[in-house]
Amino acid sequence: MYFLDELHEKNYNHMIASIIKNPKNSKEYHSLAYIFSLPDIYHRCIKDPMFQEVPLLWMVQYGEKSYWMTDEDEEYFVNDFEIILDKSGNEIKSEEFNTLSSG
Repeated sequence: MYFLDELHEKNYNHMIASIIKNPKNSKEYHSLAYIFSLPDIYHRCIKDPMFQEVPLLWMVQYGEKSYWMTDEDEEYFVNDFEIILDKSGNEIKSEEFNTLSSG
């Protein structure tokens, strides 16, 4: 695998070891980890608190959405998120995403 520099490789190894779940034999996971490990992207996405659960969520604005749910006589609290949409119903890109170059 070709890395841009040592930092890219270090970021990739961190992604595979502790962030992206179950990457062992999946080309898709390795591709995602490789792209997110690019230094320009890595420092933007790694800060997002939901990154491990929903890796692409850092690209859009979202808000917390919490609620109580009942399931067969058991009640539990759900901590979730809701993507923020503009007036046309389109996702609003996050500030981190908007600072990426167009390339």
